Amino acid sequence: MFLSLTYSFTFFFILILILTSSSLSSHVATFTPPPTKISITSHNIQSLNNADKGTKIAGISQFKRYLHRFGYLRNNNNDSFSFNDEYDVVLESALVRYQGNLGLQVTGKLDSDTVAQMITPRCGDPDTNTRPHNHDHNHNHNHVHSSKNFVFFPGKPRWSRSMPMTLTYAFSRENMIRGGLSMKEIREAFQRAFSRWASVIPVSFVERCV
Repeated sequence: MFLSLTYSFTFFFILILILTSSSLSSHVATFTPPPTKISITSHNIQSLNNADKGTKIAGISQFKRYLHRFGYLRNNNNDSFSFNDEYDVVLESALVRYQGNLGLQVTGKLDSDTVAQMITPRCGDPDTNTRPHNHDHNHNHNHVHSSKNFVFFPGKPRWSRSMPMTLTYAFSRENMIRGGLSMKEIREAFQRAFSRWASVIPVSFVERCV
């Protein structure tokens, strides 16, 4: 009797596992992450640079999907919108948020710098600090607004894209890390962190004395 109950329980347990696995597999199989890569020809780039609101250019829908994927294109007024090839106010507002968040010149247009940034490979996680501002709900769409929550170094220097590259860092004597750590321990912690980083990317890190 005990052996029969054991077999019955085992069979029931295996059956539950099979049904659960099938259900999970069906959910996983139906999930398709939105695309993060933009395919655009050089012929269309010039057309995108000169695009104004109301025009339709093949390829704009890709940029709309891209901006929606990373949190910049949002439907704030609960109005229906589609990922079409029309350069509309929804795209313009999303571009303003994107350009402002990435430190690009805020034009609200698909200019060459913006397009170059968007076709560059990147991670698939949405960007942070992309919440629309209150003025995005304004019904007057004749003006483009933006805000800046960062500052540049004088002259707006940019890192070279040549690889491999070497980055230098230093510890400020005026802004020491508090908490009972010695300078030796702090340096070793940073060296270990940068060493792990440099082992997987074409960048080396060198400490400079100040």
